[in-house]
Amino acid sequence: MKISYRLLSKKELSSDWLMSFCHDQHITARYIKQSQQWLIQSCSINRQWDKEKRQWIPTYLARQIDRHGYVIGAYHHETCIGFIALDGCLKGSKNQYANLTMLFVDDGWQGHGIGQSLFSLIQPYARQLGAQKLFISAIPSVETVDFYFHRGCWDAKEIIPSYIDSTEDRYLEYDLKNAYPD
Repeated sequence: MKISYRLLSKKELSSDWLMSFCHDQHITARYIKQSQQWLIQSCSINRQWDKEKRQWIPTYLARQIDRHGYVIGAYHHETCIGFIALDGCLKGSKNQYANLTMLFVDDGWQGHGIGQSLFSLIQPYARQLGAQKLFISAIPSVETVDFYFHRGCWDAKEIIPSYIDSTEDRYLEYDLKNAYPD
């Protein structure tokens, strides 16, 4: 099983780029915040991409590249099996945050270290932008948040309102210089 990784250009992000990408996430537990504390709650949520979402994502990623951001794809042969995106605009007060906007691995390829590899590969590009930290507005599924915790992320010290995808998300950060918080 040979997996290759490459920095993507806008030209590669065609409207049919993700048509064979499988994303059907069944969430059975999620983090919720109550009284300034994170609790785990059972749930039954299904997140699945429809055709419109598969066509919207390449356009969204192309805008990230236009803003001096980066998109890295993971490929098996010529099929995209994972990708990560970093917006090129930095924000934050004392810490310059780069917004990690997307990280997805095809359902059939999860558990092979692809997400971990993509997360590691995007970091030098964030440093190149001048970022000190990554900001991640993560869906609150236990599986997603725990993935980031296992990479060395923790709850964000500073919330960047324009980087928030959903008020239900769990806002995380990753220190690009140190693997652990101050």
